[in-house]
Order: sequence, then C-alpha cells, then structure tokens
Amino acid sequence: MKVAGFWRRFIANWINNFLIVITFGIYFIFMIINFCRAKPSIGLKAMGIKYSANNQLTLFVYSLLNGLMYILIIPIFMDLVTVCLKKGTFSERWANNFLELNK
Repeated sequence: MKVAGFWRRFIANWINNFLIVITFGIYFIFMIINFCRAKPSIGLKAMGIKYSANNQLTLFVYSLLNGLMYILIIPIFMDLVTVCLKKGTFSERWANNFLELNK
C-alpha cells in the first residue's frame, strides 16, 4: 500500500475547493454523498487517489477528533510531518483508512 503524499492531497483538495466555488456550493453536497458511499471525489480521481477501506464512519469520527485536537496545535505539525513521510494523517492512522494511489 502506497499512501498519498502532501502534494497529491494538496492538489486534490484544491480541485475540490475550486469546483465548490464554481458551482456555488452544490458540488459540496455531492462530495458528502460520495464520502458516505466511500467513492472518491473528482479531485481524488484526478490525482489517482482512493480510500483503502469502506469504513467511512470511523474515518469521519476520527476526523472530528482530529479537528478537536487541532486546538492543541501539536497535531498540525504531527500531521504535516506524517503526510510528508507518506504515513497518513492522525485520523487516517487511527481509523486505518488511508488515501492511497490507484493501481
């Protein structure tokens, strides 16, 4: 398994955010639906990234916990280092659900 790095995530998020702005937020609804169905968004497809597992609820819960821990600032640097090392973010490691490259 090869986990997606910083630049692939950055460009995929940039594409998704660009589409959200262009469609006046309508694309955000489709992103939520795709996330719940464990389907990659257009940005993820463009960069050749997919989810390694279909357990989106655990990824969502750990993402919320990760968001709460960002108040402490330490996880920001922790995530930056682990994403650059291609080991995934804090919530991805806890949920054991990584963004990985398509084969």
